[in-house]
Amino acid sequence: MNKWSFFRLSCVAFLIAALLPSCVTHKDITYLQDLPHDSTVVLDNSYEARIHPNDELTIYITSSGDRGMSDPFNLVSTYNKNTGSSYSSLNPENTIGYLVDINGYINMPSLGAIHVEGMTRLQLQDTITRMLINGGYLEEVVVLVRFKNYKIYIKSATGSHTVTVTNERVTLLEALSQSGNISAYTRLDKVGVLREEGGRMHLRYLNLKSKDVFNDPYFLLQQNDVVLLEPLRASRIKENASWIASYASLTTSLISIVTLIITLATPK
Repeated sequence: MNKWSFFRLSCVAFLIAALLPSCVTHKDITYLQDLPHDSTVVLDNSYEARIHPNDELTIYITSSGDRGMSDPFNLVSTYNKNTGSSYSSLNPENTIGYLVDINGYINMPSLGAIHVEGMTRLQLQDTITRMLINGGYLEEVVVLVRFKNYKIYIKSATGSHTVTVTNERVTLLEALSQSGNISAYTRLDKVGVLREEGGRMHLRYLNLKSKDVFNDPYFLLQQNDVVLLEPLRASRIKENASWIASYASLTTSLISIVTLIITLATPK
């Protein structure tokens, strides 16, 4: 082997070695690797979402008596998005949300300020029902409370996605599945969950490769949690793969030209 052939072979070997780290192994992309087949994991079913400042609550009130008696307690939109006209139809979809202020209060017609922070929606339903009946405002009342802004935010190197939760209960795995914002190049052993509690932001990392994630208190997400996804090292290499391929092609072409020139210039 002459020196030029050896030089070309060395260049090719160098390029191959540079591209090898971009390969993603089976262990990099497999969830719950230590969870045996046909196993069972017990989840905490006692969790109920609690009301926090800046939450928006839909509160819908009806009574078996004169319906007009309950209307003042419902903040209702009078604009129909479909027809562009005003209307007075009263249903949960038309109800405007009550915003929980920084001190944990909402302000309802006639009932005044109600401290709701820390309550579940069922507890708030019971509280409002008692206030309406005991205050003589309504009889045989039905109160329906829902979170209007129960959302989870997913952020990764490729962009952001918002997951709207309708049943007030969502796990980290469910949120990631709904977001569609996770790829084979997402780091599974370090998924961050950013959560505000007591006026402070808390960041906790979860390992989706291990079954222990089911026992983590952050596995069940809360409203307004932010999930942070990190890329694998391989993804950063992959981003430069096209540049490396172009550079490799150019380098090979130059080597071929130089080799041809030397060959033609070498006396026979």
